[in-house]
Amino acid sequence: AWKEGCTNAKALLRAMGINVNHTQVGVGDVAKSIVEVGNAYGTIVVSDEKRTHLQRVFKGSIATTVVQTAETTVLDVR
Repeated sequence: AWKEGCTNAKALLRAMGINVNHTQVGVGDVAKSIVEVGNAYGTIVVSDEKRTHLQRVFKGSIATTVVQTAETTVLDVR
């Protein structure tokens, strides 16, 4: 699933004229890792697994955490 998500996000960004310089997949505290690495870049791109608003409220969302804690621009691709 992560490969498909990365591929879709890259294609969307390329279509918008945005060059993708770096992608990363990891384990552990994912949101924290994304923010730590992503703050060195101009934009962080995340996806929230097609969850409904209610699911994000109760289960949380990595994408939501990244949006709330990053010091750089975050694009949430749905």
